[in-house]
Amino acid sequence: MRKILIGLIALMFITAFVIAQTDTTQSDEQQRLAKGKELLETKCSICHSIQRPLNKNYDQQKWNKVVSKMAEKMKNKRLGELTDEGKGLIVNYLVNAIPPKK
Repeated sequence: MRKILIGLIALMFITAFVIAQTDTTQSDEQQRLAKGKELLETKCSICHSIQRPLNKNYDQQKWNKVVSKMAEKMKNKRLGELTDEGKGLIVNYLVNAIPPKK
């Protein structure tokens, strides 16, 4: 009986740990999406409305090209720079906010 009780307690702790890890992973992704949206709103709106990219339905490969091209234009016009991490966050947001058409 004692072994069963110890096993059940161990199972409860393992379950709680797995749930906590899942929540952390979801929270991390939510934070990445929020940061990508924030960058889109602050950086991309320097040159055009936010609706412009939100009206497109590109896949990740196309968004990578578009965001890199726009970041280069910003840099050339001395409107600021966008790091590779920033570009990745924006692309991640766009891919998840606007799923590509199939």
